[in-house]
Amino acid sequence: MAVSVPLRRRGKTVLADHGRGVACTSRTQSPKRSALPAVRLLCQRGRDRVTCQPAFPDRNPAADAACAQSIGADRGTIVYLKRRLENNDTVYGLFCSTPAALSVELIAAAGYDFVVIDLEHTLINAGQLAAMLLAARASGIAPLVRVAADYQALQALDAGAEGIVFPRIRSVQAARDAVRLCHFAPPGGRGLNATWHSRYGFNDLVASMNAAREQTLVVMMIEDLEGLECADEIAAVEGVDMLLEGAADLSQSLGLPWQTRHPDVRAAVSRIREAARRHDKMFCALPRAPGDLACWYQDEVRMFILGDDRGIVCRAMAAHLGEYRTRVDGQ
Repeated sequence: MAVSVPLRRRGKTVLADHGRGVACTSRTQSPKRSALPAVRLLCQRGRDRVTCQPAFPDRNPAADAACAQSIGADRGTIVYLKRRLENNDTVYGLFCSTPAALSVELIAAAGYDFVVIDLEHTLINAGQLAAMLLAARASGIAPLVRVAADYQALQALDAGAEGIVFPRIRSVQAARDAVRLCHFAPPGGRGLNATWHSRYGFNDLVASMNAAREQTLVVMMIEDLEGLECADEIAAVEGVDMLLEGAADLSQSLGLPWQTRHPDVRAAVSRIREAARRHDKMFCALPRAPGDLACWYQDEVRMFILGDDRGIVCRAMAAHLGEYRTRVDGQ
């Protein structure tokens, strides 16, 4: 969806539409700055108009546009992510636990393909979530939300989330309930309202409902023995798109807390992977070291969550401080 913001130049006001694909058009003026925070504009002048789109310094906008055109979906959407996985491309994401839109923008600017805003282990409130989802759309990164309670799924989807991660799925019924919350009938029972997906009623609601099936990613996170025992049945549920391994909590359930590389934990996670493979569902791994990623890649896994923004920032700051301390101590 596009967002219109006023841009002033030489005493005149023009409108810039910031969304997926074309961010703004103007027949008379060339906008220099966007009113959206931390989103820069790439402008290309045509014969009679200027087209602009969000751009970050580490990205190749021309390559992004060519890739999006060949895939048939806009960058920063779940459909784009799905198409890339179908093409055997590798996609990377992060959990975002810092309650700020800026955090989402930074993850996008760093070049990640998707972000999982975490409501399970944080105190992110509804207002903060709405701003973070707006930031994801403006920054061109696919937004998923890990919910702490089922009721949050509908609210997150209506606010612009394109995927929901359900933690601690332990049964087939829990998986069916999750699908019902995320998808319109059939196969679900999601409540219908004129929200972001239909441009608040501007678009045809039936068409928006039909499109929502492909535009929504339903992810089951299996992270304990109960879920492990019925992983195959969970993967078979219609409307479940992906299984996500939770080796950390699974290790606790196996009596091996935080021993994520223990052979028993690895074997359990492999069962989740095989369940996804058998039922032709996507699988996402959480490698905890570069060596883990290499092993998963050899097993044909192409979607990875590379940790949590808080931990990455904390370690980076500690390393930054340590570098300067070492220089001082060495004098």
